[in-house]
Amino acid sequence: MEIATIGILAGMGPKSTAPFIDQVVIQSQSILNAKEQIEFPPMMIYSLPTSFYMDKPMDHEVVKNEICQGLKRLEKSEVSFIVMPCNTAHIYYEFLQKCVKVPLINMIDMAVDSLPSNIKKVAILATSYTIDSQLYQKRLKEKGIEYLVDEELQVLVNQLISKITSEKDYGFIKNLWEKISNILIKKNIDTIIFACSDLNIILDKVQIQFNIVDPTLCLAKEAVKKWKKVNG
Repeated sequence: MEIATIGILAGMGPKSTAPFIDQVVIQSQSILNAKEQIEFPPMMIYSLPTSFYMDKPMDHEVVKNEICQGLKRLEKSEVSFIVMPCNTAHIYYEFLQKCVKVPLINMIDMAVDSLPSNIKKVAILATSYTIDSQLYQKRLKEKGIEYLVDEELQVLVNQLISKITSEKDYGFIKNLWEKISNILIKKNIDTIIFACSDLNIILDKVQIQFNIVDPTLCLAKEAVKKWKKVNG
C-alpha cells in the first residue's frame, strides 16, 4: 500500500511557512508518537507567493487563480489531500475546492469547532479581507458565540500584520500589541482567534493574557489526523 502524502500550499505570507511545517512535525510526534524519521508523514510543500496586499486594492480574480494553479501543481504531485495555512485564502474556498479533485481541508471550520464551550466573547484578529468576507463571523453566529467588531482595533491589527512581514524591530511591534490588548480588555474579550498566520510569529515575543485559538495549529492537527486515517 502506497503511503499517503500531505500537500501543503503555503507561502501566504512567506514567514508563516516554516512555523506551520514545525507544527505538523510536532503534531506527528504527539498524535502518531513518531520518533524515527520513517514514522513522520511525507509532505509535499509548495510555497506560493501571491498578490495579497495590505495597503492597496487586491484583484480577487488574480489571487484566486494564482492559488488555484498552486493547488493543481500539488495535485499533480499525487498528494492525498491539501491544506492551506492561510486564512485569507479561504475566502475562495468553494472555488478552490472545485479546482482540484483531492480534498481541501477547511481551516476555518477546524478553528471554530475547536473553540471551548465556556467562552464569553471572541476577537478575530485578521486582515481586513478576512474580516470583510465574514468567514469567521458566519460560523460564530451559527454556534451562538458573541464576537467583537471594532474599526479602531482593525486599523491596529492591519498595522501589526504589515509590520510583522516587514520589520525586524520587535519593539515597535510590541507597542502595537499593547494598544491592541488594551482595546480587547476594555471590550471584555476572553478569547482571540489568531486568524492570520503571520500573527503566530509574535506568540513568543509578547505577553498574551487571553485564550488563544490558532487556526494553523488546528489545521496541523487535522492534517496529521487525516493522514493517519487515510493510511488506516
